[in-house]
Amino acid sequence: IAVFITAARLYLRSSGNLVGFSPTVFVSRYAPTAIVIATSGFWILQSLPRKTQYKLFEPWQLQILPRTAMCLLLVGFLTLFIRPLSVYHVSRRSDSMIPYDNIIPALFNQLKEVMLKRTGSDVKGYPVVFGLATAYSATFVNMSVFLTLLVVLLLGSEQALAAVLLTLSLWVLAAVSSISRRNKGELDEVPWWNVVAWGLSCLHFFYATGHQASFSTIDWKTAFLLSSGSSLTSYVIPATLVVANVFSSHLLHAMLLPLLLVVPHTLASLSPRLTPTRDARRAELELFERDRQLYCAAFKLALQYLLFFGQRVFGCMLSASIHARHLMVWSIFAPKLIFEGIAFIVTLPSMMIGLFLLQRITSRLDCLLRDIQR
Repeated sequence: IAVFITAARLYLRSSGNLVGFSPTVFVSRYAPTAIVIATSGFWILQSLPRKTQYKLFEPWQLQILPRTAMCLLLVGFLTLFIRPLSVYHVSRRSDSMIPYDNIIPALFNQLKEVMLKRTGSDVKGYPVVFGLATAYSATFVNMSVFLTLLVVLLLGSEQALAAVLLTLSLWVLAAVSSISRRNKGELDEVPWWNVVAWGLSCLHFFYATGHQASFSTIDWKTAFLLSSGSSLTSYVIPATLVVANVFSSHLLHAMLLPLLLVVPHTLASLSPRLTPTRDARRAELELFERDRQLYCAAFKLALQYLLFFGQRVFGCMLSASIHARHLMVWSIFAPKLIFEGIAFIVTLPSMMIGLFLLQRITSRLDCLLRDIQR
């Protein structure tokens, strides 16, 4: 997990999305490390024998670390939706506010000021904006990190590696999809085989994270993750945690579905040879400049993904109807239908949240560019 968040941080730093002191940058830089420390400490305490735990700590003290990690995750999610951009606009007044670890941008700004003084004081020059070419992907990288840490906290130490591999496989799948569409010039059109591959990946990691379509395999310990003791005062939060644990694969795949539209332009900024576009230098700015096409493509992609899971629900319903008199209907067919129905219910709002984040990035970029033009 530490290697995963370190790699994400190095990518954000190399793309210029960790410059400045904005709340988004601050949370992206420090919150994942604190969450990993809190989660690891909680796992260490959980590995102790029960008698040792009760001798050393009170029941409420054992819940401090998971509650801290969950609070940091909520802060991270709220920050990404309120201020999704990890973009830093350099102005003359804020040149001295650049952090010490970003010495190269500071030297560049000093040279910029010298050149402006030579050309005249009335020349404003070109605006300097860090991380603008990867504005969309940086936000989804942060979202991927926080979602992975949430799933890791819910699944436990045994399935932590599976959660990390889940997120990495989504980015690899999006990259492969982008490269395969480079010769067709359909970077904004996602073919059906990409959607089917995304859905099959979701189903694969449902089982890879230790789940089965049966009630006997549900990990009910997740319900007591944030509660002290063995009694529950409310069933809303525990039920939400259990559903998020069981359908964590559906949650991640649905919320990160816009990667199929964003990653082609991200690869254009990293390596123009992989995905040649009309103007590779603009990279993800093409998404902003053609926002209507982006929204149309996102709507079509959402319908394709929902149709994939809708067909699964219909197939399970048909099978349960045909085998209504089967002796194993209540042990195989009915639970499978219930799980597929809940998976569809979880997928729909999760996908809407991911599309809403895509819209938030576009709207915040519009506000930023308007401020720069002023």
